[in-house]
Amino acid sequence: MEVFESFLSLLRWERLAALANSQFFSSLIGALAGAFAGATAAHRIAEKAKEREAYLEQLRATNSAIMASYLICNAFLGLKKQQIVGMYQQFSEKSEELKAVRANPNRGNVFEFVVDLRRVYVPKTPLEVLNREIYETLNINGRPIAAAASIDGAMTSLQAAIEVRDAAILRIRDQEQFSEEEKANFYFGYPLNDGSVSTEFVDSLSGIVLYVDDVIFFSKLLCRDLQEYGESIRARFLERYKGEAPRVNRIDFSGSEDAGLFPAEEKYEDWLKGFKTQTDKKQQQRLPWYSKIFGKNP
Repeated sequence: MEVFESFLSLLRWERLAALANSQFFSSLIGALAGAFAGATAAHRIAEKAKEREAYLEQLRATNSAIMASYLICNAFLGLKKQQIVGMYQQFSEKSEELKAVRANPNRGNVFEFVVDLRRVYVPKTPLEVLNREIYETLNINGRPIAAAASIDGAMTSLQAAIEVRDAAILRIRDQEQFSEEEKANFYFGYPLNDGSVSTEFVDSLSGIVLYVDDVIFFSKLLCRDLQEYGESIRARFLERYKGEAPRVNRIDFSGSEDAGLFPAEEKYEDWLKGFKTQTDKKQQQRLPWYSKIFGKNP
């Protein structure tokens, strides 16, 4: 009991006031305040450094995705130029010629053709790199995500169409009893002697042309969207921080465009309509698709 009373005597106001006014207490408070201010400043510096690195990571990943998308587009442009255009043109011309011959059988025209047995191979591309950057690293949504998914889907469908065509090629090679007329019927999708109709060649070749164009269109579109996204991030970075920032990769497709290798954008009009930004009636301006990705902060 005496010990407790002695302790209470130490807590008297006079003693506490004297302690508060002492040099020791002042030094203690100053040290605590300084430590708190230092910790706060250090936290802010760390957060700013983290935020700065987030911007840089987005820029690096954007450039990586742009390059991957460009390589995919370029590989399929090469495939189209070197093989698909000639293959489809020759097939279409001979198909029209056969149609004209059979429409006028009394003229005695002779139809000659050569079955194109060349294999088509899907080019090796950095699709995994593109998907990793798009789905895991970049803070994007909307049209770029849909474009990346469309590239992936077109490649899968292309491989399936190639396999159908390969099977049709094997069928022609195995059917040695095919007459020239029967071979033409099978190749161009006309009724066979047994009454059946096979459109494997026609459908698979049309599919190959379609899916190659899809990859070309969507990879080019993705390059363009990624460039816009990268420029917006770089501009925000330069507003917030001093120093240089990585430049966004710029891709030039003018050579292939001049050669007419890109499909017409009108073919994808319905797809593109799904990603048009809405006009703000109050501001009467069209916002870019990436305007809501970051807002004011990354």
